[in-house]
Amino acid sequence: MRPAPFKEKYEHSAPSGVSLVSSRHSSDEYSTEGETVVFGMNKEVLYKMPIFIGRRKVFLSPNGSVVVLDGSVYFGDGLLRTPDITKDEVVSSIYLNGKTWKDIHHATDLNDGKTIESNGCEFGGGWLSRKDYISDLKADWCRNVLIYKMNNGNGNDQEIELPPDHD
Repeated sequence: MRPAPFKEKYEHSAPSGVSLVSSRHSSDEYSTEGETVVFGMNKEVLYKMPIFIGRRKVFLSPNGSVVVLDGSVYFGDGLLRTPDITKDEVVSSIYLNGKTWKDIHHATDLNDGKTIESNGCEFGGGWLSRKDYISDLKADWCRNVLIYKMNNGNGNDQEIELPPDHD
């Protein structure tokens, strides 16, 4: 399964007014090389990250210090890899002031250590519909957690702590 070409630039903003812009560096529409710049409420540069976010879902803390990127660069939060390709896939990454703070793995962090069990509905190249396993993700900045609504494994919502510095 081949992804669609990337746009040159992806932009996201939080209700507080902080925002980010992620740009790819190459004219190659499939390149994942680039830079992400996070801006404060007054449009000042807070920091830069040497990554291109692509189609990942973005959650920005109210002050911009925490960025959560969910899903894969190519397919966003729509697909997961089959366990024969990736045993414990990173489903989200948490950044604090531009540095990786924590990667969230499907088996280790969300599914009691169990790898994904294929439901038989695989897409070409070893992909599964993520909605069959994780139906939703929300960031609760007041409670300082990410909340994953799980559809497989124990079926319980899984909460992952966020960095404390995001007021």
